[in-house]
Amino acid sequence: MDEENLEPIEDQEDVTPIEETSEEVVEERHLDEETTDEGDDEGIEEGESSEEPAYEPNFSFRAGEEEYEMDDRLKAYIKSPEDEEYLRDLAERAHGLDTVKEQRQYLRDQNAEFQHIEAQRQGAVQQLKGHIEKNEWEPFQKTWGISDDSVLNRAVQIMQLRELPPEQQQQYYSSIQAQEQNYALQQQNQQLQQQQNHYAVQQRDWELNQTIQNESFYPAAQAFDERAGKPGAFRDEIIKRGQYYAQVHGRDLPPQVIAQEIAQFVGVQNQQQGHQQSGAQQRVVTSRKPTLPKISGSGASPIKSGIKSIADIKAAAQKYSVG
Repeated sequence: MDEENLEPIEDQEDVTPIEETSEEVVEERHLDEETTDEGDDEGIEEGESSEEPAYEPNFSFRAGEEEYEMDDRLKAYIKSPEDEEYLRDLAERAHGLDTVKEQRQYLRDQNAEFQHIEAQRQGAVQQLKGHIEKNEWEPFQKTWGISDDSVLNRAVQIMQLRELPPEQQQQYYSSIQAQEQNYALQQQNQQLQQQQNHYAVQQRDWELNQTIQNESFYPAAQAFDERAGKPGAFRDEIIKRGQYYAQVHGRDLPPQVIAQEIAQFVGVQNQQQGHQQSGAQQRVVTSRKPTLPKISGSGASPIKSGIKSIADIKAAAQKYSVG
């Protein structure tokens, strides 16, 4: 091609960029497809979320043997199951403080009673000491119920003791001292045993309250109370069975074990009642009235006539006689 025939392009604006336009069209189509895919994904997510059930909080809770409902101020803060569980725990603890207060008040009353008894004992001891210091034997004997014969017998023992050799006197006083120490140890053991029993009763009472407040035993407790016809029957049954195991079998079972046993018993009874009801319904459905069988004949009685005369006896004898 000759260079002379080539004409320079003076104005490039008149040239249409075909390749660039095609690329822009492809990019726009690609963007439209991505937008459509995102819209479809959003629609799928919205469809899936719409199938989930709405959260409905449960505002009831148990404290002791009673069931309560949360305060309106607490209800406003429940937005999720986690909030519900946390606030229910707070509500149960708050209402459980009443039981703790009752136990503390009981201990205070017991302590006040013990202090009153101890004060009376201390006053009696001080009074007796005053009688002894003033040689007032008459009121001393009267207070302790000591007769004059007892005083005379003691005086005779003292005179006999003084006549013994020093070695025997030492043996006698040593035996008296050993008896006093033994008596003091017995008193201490009794006091310790009483304290242990008292603490054991308190511990068992606390465990019993915690067991009854446990939500896992609530259905069984409610069913047992309804069957007994009085509230608190489930608690009374736990105490009764615990005393039975302790007295008869010598076993100290915790309230949780006994509550589980009663719960299983209630469940078995409910199953038996359900089976009985279903069996009764089946018997009612399948039962049919009895009908008499049809007997075809000439109208004569199917029962043979019996022996009525001497001739009938002779005929029967000839019939069954052995030739």
